[in-house]
Amino acid sequence: MVGVHVVIWMLGGIAALSVIALLVIVIAPWGRIRDEPALPEDVEARLLLGDSPDAIAEDVDARAAAAPPPPVDISRRQRDADGSAAVRGQGEEETG
Repeated sequence: MVGVHVVIWMLGGIAALSVIALLVIVIAPWGRIRDEPALPEDVEARLLLGDSPDAIAEDVDARAAAAPPPPVDISRRQRDADGSAAVRGQGEEETG
């Protein structure tokens, strides 16, 4: 009779651990998923309408390649004497 109670407790413990493991698997990535940027509306619409994700990716890549790169602003305090950008001095205030 004692063996049956031990088996029942063990099965209950295994079931409880399984539920906890399932909750961890579902809840753990929740914050990272919520932090991801949303899909553009045209891409989301095409996916919902059943277009191939590969074709959508090719179109998005083609648009990105055709767009000019954003301008880069390098302030004077980030330039070396030879005109190249330097990492040093980024957090310092200009003196003078």
